[in-house]
Amino acid sequence: MKNNGLFSTIYIQDIKDTINLDEPAKGRMATLSQTWRTKDHKDVESLWDSFFKQAVSYLEFVPPTHAEKGYIYPLYEDFNFSKSISALCIVPPGSDINSTDVGSFYPAKLLAYLKKHNFQWGILSDGANWRLYSAKSARPFEDYVELALDKALENTDEGEYGLFESFFHKDSFIPRESDDSEKEKEAYYKCRLDLNRDSSEETLEKKVKSPFLSQVDEVLQYICNGFIYDTKTSGAEYSEEERGEIFESAVKLIYRCLFLFYAEARKLLPSDPDKIELYNSHSIHSLCLEAHKFKWGERRDTDGYDLWKHLKGLISAVNDGDSEYGIMGYNGGLFDDEQEHFLRDHQLRNDFISRALYLLAYVEPFHNEKDEEYAIPYEDLEVRHLGELYESILEYSVQLSDADRIRRRTKKGISILLASETTKQAGDSVIKKGDFYFGESALERKQTGSYYTPESLVHFLNEKSIIGPLKETFDKDFRPRFLDLIDEVNNGIDPGTSRGAAQAAAVLVERFVNDVVLKYKICDPAMGSGHFLVNASNQMTALVIELLGEIPQVEMLNLEFNSTPNVWRRLITRHCIYGVDLNPLAVNLAKLSLWLNCFASNHKLTFLDHHVTELTDFLNLHKGKCK
Repeated sequence: MKNNGLFSTIYIQDIKDTINLDEPAKGRMATLSQTWRTKDHKDVESLWDSFFKQAVSYLEFVPPTHAEKGYIYPLYEDFNFSKSISALCIVPPGSDINSTDVGSFYPAKLLAYLKKHNFQWGILSDGANWRLYSAKSARPFEDYVELALDKALENTDEGEYGLFESFFHKDSFIPRESDDSEKEKEAYYKCRLDLNRDSSEETLEKKVKSPFLSQVDEVLQYICNGFIYDTKTSGAEYSEEERGEIFESAVKLIYRCLFLFYAEARKLLPSDPDKIELYNSHSIHSLCLEAHKFKWGERRDTDGYDLWKHLKGLISAVNDGDSEYGIMGYNGGLFDDEQEHFLRDHQLRNDFISRALYLLAYVEPFHNEKDEEYAIPYEDLEVRHLGELYESILEYSVQLSDADRIRRRTKKGISILLASETTKQAGDSVIKKGDFYFGESALERKQTGSYYTPESLVHFLNEKSIIGPLKETFDKDFRPRFLDLIDEVNNGIDPGTSRGAAQAAAVLVERFVNDVVLKYKICDPAMGSGHFLVNASNQMTALVIELLGEIPQVEMLNLEFNSTPNVWRRLITRHCIYGVDLNPLAVNLAKLSLWLNCFASNHKLTFLDHHVTELTDFLNLHKGKCK
């Protein structure tokens, strides 16, 4: 089962490792395999009767007698058919489950049904592939988990089939019973899938986010001390302002690496798919494999600079473009060294950069036990997690070591100990006298007022202040005509009439976007990591996709646009999103968050440079206009 933003890969694997099918389950798998081989896929009704009805019965749903709206089947928990608990949207045979054509974007059809019936979870399937969608997800049309049932049946994969009967089972959709305790009251409306998602987040927190954030101070330490080493000047000779400049350069380098990790994990790089093999040899993944060799003593040329040159070449390709790398060049500011003294003029020796890259790519095992090491799954980390990284960085203050010290990581946290008062253990790192290190201090966060707002509150505030007014405008000025067109689509006297009405309805939505949505400006004057702005762009995108999803499926529509969420998100981010912050670290992270949220391999990133800026730059730009 493959995660695409809904459950963490680590959590899914943990569940799969516990699966042990009993004999009845093995029997169901064998029977369903035979049914799959002999299915009738002439049309949706035939596929339902010959395969899906048996599949959902094995999941203990009560199958309905007929579909609603052609290919959406309500799923019941009892034979009274009194209460459906979810829905199955069947992709018509011959259609593409990944289609983004207007009228044929099936996630929008499923989610519209879920919203209408107040369901939180639903299933989309073409028979071979089964997907779970959540109406509560930050990007509901794009976040899902997918299980290739056809391959599980063909290969007699008991682990995958066990995941199928676990995650897609009726019991996963039934709201959890509650008692009178306050804790249970809060969870009353949660079904097992909601609890699974909570558990997935807890697993991600325990196995990825917390270990990763506990390593960030050491990443900063090695980058900063590497720059100091290259300048041939001791840390004690640096002024407070110069120390701050080194720190900002180190954070910017981390942001660049995070961009590369995210983009590669989501297969957004290279921009030229024909160059993927060549790019892989230059990728940050390949670079981290070399860093891994340094960690475990497979490479010892610590006085070289090949890793830094490798990284700088990749960064330059991302900024300026390079046909050899298969990258078009994104010119996004974050990768531009023109204003960066340390990143432009200095380099990091292998012993410094290898350690930093290793800690960005892997969760380092306690006590140096190699078999407990694992790679950080960047495909599971969402853009919102960058806000937590920003908070973590603000916890640290640059400190100059006045004596040799030991940095020790335990399950309780990080300890900085005097080397003269302890014995170095496996997994400890040494902080030499005169080196920079980072001690925890919440002072910076208190001074800047930087606190991460919970996702649920951000979503609520944006929904009320942005989506509400936009919906009101559409309902008042556009919906009457829109409904007339939809009625004509459904009741047209011939296919040509229906097609023309569907096309006119889509163009009407496009006009609403151009005349209303893209003229709606959102500015966060203290944006931090860009959390509110990212959520705003996601919700505005969802509104557009919902409206396009109301248009019925009609063959041979001739439109210059489709229902791809990221295309609309990018347009909205370009035209509607603005942000300002006093802290340059926040500005760069907000840009990174917004870029990643709407990144497309064939589009540049320059459009945000004047939309997301430092307060001082904003005031200088508008000098004389601001009072």
